[in-house]
Amino acid sequence: MPNKITEAIFNSKKNLSNFYPDLGDIKHFDLEKKQLLYGRIDRQGNAVYLASAANLTEIYAGGSKTELAIDFVSEAFSDLRAYIKKMSPEINKQSLYNGNIKIHKAWRAGDLEWSYYKYVNNLYTNFVEEYLTVDNRFRKIKNFHDFMHQFLTYVGRIAYYFPITRTGYILSNHCSPYISGLMVEIASELHGTGNNKSIIKYVNDPNFMFLVNAAKKFGFMVDKNAPWRLVFNVASGTAQAAEEAEASGAKKYMERYGVQFENVFDFYYEKAHLAELDNFKNYMFSFYNTFYSQFGTYEEVKYVVCPKGQHGGPTLQSSFSVNDAILGRLKTEQKAREPLPPTPAGTPTETPGLVNIYGNEYWLKIILKLRLLESNTSHDNGNFDNFAKRTIRINRMLGITAALNYINDLTKGMLKTKFIKDGKYWHGESRFIGDRRRKESESNINFPDQVDIELTGVLNKK
Repeated sequence: MPNKITEAIFNSKKNLSNFYPDLGDIKHFDLEKKQLLYGRIDRQGNAVYLASAANLTEIYAGGSKTELAIDFVSEAFSDLRAYIKKMSPEINKQSLYNGNIKIHKAWRAGDLEWSYYKYVNNLYTNFVEEYLTVDNRFRKIKNFHDFMHQFLTYVGRIAYYFPITRTGYILSNHCSPYISGLMVEIASELHGTGNNKSIIKYVNDPNFMFLVNAAKKFGFMVDKNAPWRLVFNVASGTAQAAEEAEASGAKKYMERYGVQFENVFDFYYEKAHLAELDNFKNYMFSFYNTFYSQFGTYEEVKYVVCPKGQHGGPTLQSSFSVNDAILGRLKTEQKAREPLPPTPAGTPTETPGLVNIYGNEYWLKIILKLRLLESNTSHDNGNFDNFAKRTIRINRMLGITAALNYINDLTKGMLKTKFIKDGKYWHGESRFIGDRRRKESESNINFPDQVDIELTGVLNKK
């Protein structure tokens, strides 16, 4: 049955792809096959997220609700909408793409702070309600150290499919593509194979090619899998020519905010892995505090021995029996779990407790192990020990940032030869770069040790 379902999905996608109109030299966006991580990774393949909400501005969504996007995206959409409205006398009035277009979904659908919070709390809930109820695992947690052991055992088994680090979450299919602030939807359509009829409806619209051309003019691409989704192409546009008043495409709008394709991910986004240590540590402390407040005590079962005739309840013959046979009984005691120790004196108030007990090196090893599992990076115990020793050595010599960079470089993606096919680029590279890479590939064919490689994001799914 699953094979038939998979085949049906494949055939449906194939038929849809064959049906999709040829856009000529205009690039379309393909979230499913080519640009899954667009806006979630920078040009070096690092997982990124918006650095500040200050870079988000309201984008037109009608009077019913408020939607947000990156400032230059909002401005570009405003001009696109005005342009369509200006051209409305010349376009089909019954079109799905008309002068009254508005935003139905944008950044709020991918608010990383909220979505990641819900995601990891669901994992914690499953850990408590399902995992700990098996084999009396609840009784094995007496303190924070025991809690970490049980929790890491739990997440280690599912890390590839359900990553726990924020870096892994951003690179997974659990994370919404809207966290980038670069995508908007102009209709409230459903997604998925079952909604292919909607795709056909939009690409058959008499104004479809008009919208595709208009979108390009203002820096947007239309998503092939959802023609009502517009994606801001940060690599689009040309520099200002002598005869032009200003640049075009995305470049025109980004320059107004002092950024361009080469540096937008440096100024508008943060690298997730650099904040991973504090992020993961704080969640673990929060989880244990929650666990402790809910389950402050645990049952400890003891086998209590006593002289024959002085015992009570069910008895068992003791292995310690002598002439006067010693019998015993099982006794259950309620014991209090240990709370987190208070923050040590002199520690900055914004730093959680345990800093003197569980230092950065403890957390670095955990993050290293989790990222190896989440990215499905091949390793055994010997490899891990070597990776861990190098991580600690880098931390002691160069600092925490260098150690986190090492872990990230080791785990951020699978090695893949650089793209040599036109159109298959995370950020819309030009045909010129594609031709150059093709020539480099041909010239290096006899010298494989010199072939350049780059890291691309891990999808965290089969």
